Amino acid sequence: MVFCVGKFCFLLSTLLPFLVCLRAATFSCLLMLKRNDVYYETVDDLSGLSKNHPILSLSLLAILFSLAGIPPLAGFFAKFYIFKAVIEQSMY
Repeated sequence: MVFCVGKFCFLLSTLLPFLVCLRAATFSCLLMLKRNDVYYETVDDLSGLSKNHPILSLSLLAILFSLAGIPPLAGFFAKFYIFKAVIEQSMY
């Protein structure tokens, strides 16, 4: 179901796929983590990740911060423009 109200349709067609890609990147980082052909399953298994996989841990950190909407990252701007368009179109 697609609905368009001014700039809101443009935002849905451009920024929402970006957020979906961020979620896919998160799961791909988690799938790359395995030890002895067994995947990590709990948060306790992620302890020491920065020592074992430093590049992977930094990329996972950036992706998760972006999903959370921390301001200097791209996920913040995607969420900001979606909320801005909703407020401008009085869709609240």
